Amino acid sequence: MGMTPLNRLLSSFWFSVTGVVTFAVVGVITLIMGSQLNNEPVQIAGWALIGVSIILLIGGLGSATFRTGGRSR
Repeated sequence: MGMTPLNRLLSSFWFSVTGVVTFAVVGVITLIMGSQLNNEPVQIAGWALIGVSIILLIGGLGSATFRTGGRSR
C-alpha cells in the first residue's frame, strides 16, 4: 500500500495532535493534583507539560504547513 504525500501528512498530523492532546491532558491532571496537594513543584511540572504541548502544537502545525509547500516567510 503506497503512502501518498497526503496520507503521510494526515498520519503525521494526527500523530502529533494525539501526542499534544496527551501531553496537555497529563499536564492539566498534574496541575490539578498539585493544586489539591498544594504542592508547588507539582504545579510547575503541570504548567511545564502544558507549555510543552502548546510548543509541540505550534511546531507540528508549522512543520505540516512547511511540508505541504506553504512558506511561512
